[in-house]
Amino acid sequence: MAVPARTIARFGVAALAVAGMAGVTLAFRPPPPPEQPVPFSHAIHAGELALDCRFCHWAVETGPHAGMPDMETCAGCHWPVATRPVPERLSWVRVARLPGFAYFNHAVHIAADVACATCHGEVAAMTRTRAPDQPWTMLFCLECHRARQEPAHGTGRLTNCYACHR
Repeated sequence: MAVPARTIARFGVAALAVAGMAGVTLAFRPPPPPEQPVPFSHAIHAGELALDCRFCHWAVETGPHAGMPDMETCAGCHWPVATRPVPERLSWVRVARLPGFAYFNHAVHIAADVACATCHGEVAAMTRTRAPDQPWTMLFCLECHRARQEPAHGTGRLTNCYACHR
């Protein structure tokens, strides 16, 4: 018995849809973590030792960038026990970057009590720092801004284009 053309067409459309969804899923998979100048584990520092993010990311409450730890910060705990050669200067490799047309200020988000994990994922469980699983798209940011919108401050303050595009 021959299979009707309509059935073949439906199967083909379904197969294309599944393949398309798989392609989109793969497209948004974060890249593998880059090699850093020293082996560093957030799972140990932020997880097991429960160090506050601000201990290393010193500018997170005061400026647009979180700040990255320098050798002096690391040496405060590790210098007496360092067993391998350490570089004079740490040149950390960035694992995530917003497009240049988007403005983001860490201090504003920290003051609004947005948890680091909201954007960065569960960093305290990462043995190697990697890009977040959730891509930083305009929709991702807008959903959060809409959820935090306070009517008392005006209905469009957080969703005004200028809030993120300057």
